[in-house]
Amino acid sequence: MRGLVAKVKVKKLNEISVLAKEVNTVFDLQKIDDYKRIFNDLVHEKTIVKGSYHEDQWVVKRNTVRQKNAYFNFAQIQDPLQTEILRAFVTIKLTTTEATYVCKMFNKIILFLTRHELDNSKITTERFKTYLYFESREKPRPQKSIQIIAYAWDSFLIFSNWNEHLKELRKIITHAIDTLDIPQQSRTLPSYADVLIFNDALTEFKQLCEKEAAENHPIRLLTYYPLFLWWKISNIIPIRPTEFLLLKRDCAQQEGNRFVLEVERIKDENAISNSLKIENKLPISEELYNDINRYIELSNPYHRSSVNQLCSFTTYLQMLQTEDRYSRVSIDYNKVTSIFFNELHLLRLLKLFYEVIYEDYPDLLIKEFNDKGRFVPRTLDRVKLGDTRHFTIYQMRMRGLSALTIARLAGHKDISTQEKYLRHGKWFAQSEIALLEEKMLKTKALINKSGYFDLEKWLEVMDGRVEQSTFNSTQLDSDLTKLPIVGQHGEALIRCLQDPSKCSFEGECTNCPNSYLSPEDFNIEIKQFYERRSSYIQDRMLEIIDVLNVMASKMNFNFEKNTEEDPWEMARLKQMAKEIRELQFQQATINAKLKKYERIYRGGKF
Repeated sequence: MRGLVAKVKVKKLNEISVLAKEVNTVFDLQKIDDYKRIFNDLVHEKTIVKGSYHEDQWVVKRNTVRQKNAYFNFAQIQDPLQTEILRAFVTIKLTTTEATYVCKMFNKIILFLTRHELDNSKITTERFKTYLYFESREKPRPQKSIQIIAYAWDSFLIFSNWNEHLKELRKIITHAIDTLDIPQQSRTLPSYADVLIFNDALTEFKQLCEKEAAENHPIRLLTYYPLFLWWKISNIIPIRPTEFLLLKRDCAQQEGNRFVLEVERIKDENAISNSLKIENKLPISEELYNDINRYIELSNPYHRSSVNQLCSFTTYLQMLQTEDRYSRVSIDYNKVTSIFFNELHLLRLLKLFYEVIYEDYPDLLIKEFNDKGRFVPRTLDRVKLGDTRHFTIYQMRMRGLSALTIARLAGHKDISTQEKYLRHGKWFAQSEIALLEEKMLKTKALINKSGYFDLEKWLEVMDGRVEQSTFNSTQLDSDLTKLPIVGQHGEALIRCLQDPSKCSFEGECTNCPNSYLSPEDFNIEIKQFYERRSSYIQDRMLEIIDVLNVMASKMNFNFEKNTEEDPWEMARLKQMAKEIRELQFQQATINAKLKKYERIYRGGKF
């Protein structure tokens, strides 16, 4: 993305020609020379490929080869002040936003400006409302188009400082943004099963690349290392793709006994004036610290870039050329030292890796019958670069972290910003269950010294706080058959995962979520019983998730005392998160049993 290149370079040049922070958000006629300097920086970086600052037309390079250049025609605007504001607005936007979207914003703004006066009259207000919601007299606009217009005008009014002058238009825009349909504001996440397939394939592929590197063949490891680091870092820290790409070579640091990752946060333009102090240094594990430094060590011989960036573009380019992808292209590496490793390069690696999955890991793919009746691997829902941020933010909520803590770690200056990330409750709950289920089929049951199942220890394993040992599923059953018998279902023996003397469940042991049944006693009646219980647990879990989200969003914070959380509310939040985790564990237990016993069912036992 050329906007990323411009962003880094403009930032460096602005250390010389300082543009005050407020100038980036509010237009000032006295700062025209500063806007021109930023424009020239964009020309130097070849983001703007044709036109001078005061020319009527600018030609801007888009982010992909397939897309044609973007054109900005200022001659359409008759008002000189509006023209100056638009020039500055587009210039500033191009330093942080991809050209395609800036072009869309520009067109939505001038389409109304060229036809109507900007004032608070009733006629102008009604015309703007019609323009916002209708493409023609009888054709309503789609939600996506309304969203672009609303956000474009919202940004433009803030930048032009016309909020007070155009209060009526501002009300219409605010109402449009507040009432946009949730699906349009909320990312559609890929199937959790496909995310697990991606994770498993990436893990196995990295191990293979490490073995090749140990045998002095580091090409594939170096080629895909940025992808490995993106997946690992962004699934631990709620980092934006842009923020990942802006990580510097020395981003991983050791401070005494702890390790931290220094992240250059992207500013939130809509942040309130008394916004939160976001965290730029985030704690990481020693393992991740070593992983980052290993990439730096391996890439140093190929790193010729003048850009201080963790992901080395020259290394990436040389590895692809070595892999015969660019073997016919003659590359002068002295001319590419200033090129930024951008989002397109990371997307290319992601696309190439999906080809690796289909070619090298077909056994991981879910198979189904196609239209021709052939049993073939199903096409995967592909992970997008921004998905992992959603995974991580919601995972924090499900661990009982407050909205305040999440906002700081996610780089949100306004607590309410995170709400759009928290609409994936059902998706995340099911993905966690699928992950637990997968691990249950591979992991030995954790029995405490008293002989009972240790749920706390299991949750530690799932959270990665203790080391996980892998055993086969028969050992799981042999350990659990040592548990006390507390009842029967027909001829099947019911055992208890907890201490029966301390059980608080008031119903029959068969219905207790802590009950356990041996595979030998499994039959069709019990299978149906488990399916009913699974449905109940699912409903209960989603109910608690809804309550958790409402409670977390309404928590009180003391902004005068370092924005502290209320201790009682935090305790309640953590208790609800723990209850969700326990329900996920119960659901995963049932799913694992049903999956394992499916072999018996297919074998004709019942």
